[in-house]
Amino acid sequence: MHLSRVLTARKGIESREKLGRYRWVVERSVSWLHGFRRLQVRYERQGRHAWALLDLACALICFRFLSAAQAASSAVLK
Repeated sequence: MHLSRVLTARKGIESREKLGRYRWVVERSVSWLHGFRRLQVRYERQGRHAWALLDLACALICFRFLSAAQAASSAVLK
């Protein structure tokens, strides 16, 4: 995975012209994974079940990203 940076401005702290802190792709991905409540606390006793849920969450994130990109591209073509 490559490490690129996404610029984000902090609300109420910095102006629009001066973007604030950097957010790494890995941090953003981990924050997306925290949206799945089942992954926040490990309830499964076996590690392979936890890994399977993590794989499923990653697949859902990719699916949502790709479906949003497809919808955006089809809207541009119309």
